[in-house]
Amino acid sequence: LRCVALGMKVMLADIDVPDATSVQAECEAAGAPKGSVVVQRCDCRVEADVRAARDAAYAAFGAVHLLMNNAAMQSNNRCGPYEHPDRWKVILDTNLLGVYHG
Repeated sequence: LRCVALGMKVMLADIDVPDATSVQAECEAAGAPKGSVVVQRCDCRVEADVRAARDAAYAAFGAVHLLMNNAAMQSNNRCGPYEHPDRWKVILDTNLLGVYHG
């Protein structure tokens, strides 16, 4: 909301589209003009998704002046070798590849 309050146009690139759409509605309720907050599905672990989000931002706004990459995950139960290998891979891919692709 702070970025919107400063008059910025915002791309909400998120794997959770319903949640991002809820944030979009919240921004518009707070006064963001229609079209100034855009939702794009993006899995930061997938390079093609990140490129698609980039392209969508340029298509919607013409330029990108600030990138805020804050995708991250943690394990609330166990970690390391005690975490299920599939879950551990998702956590590592999100926290490492998400930064790399961003």
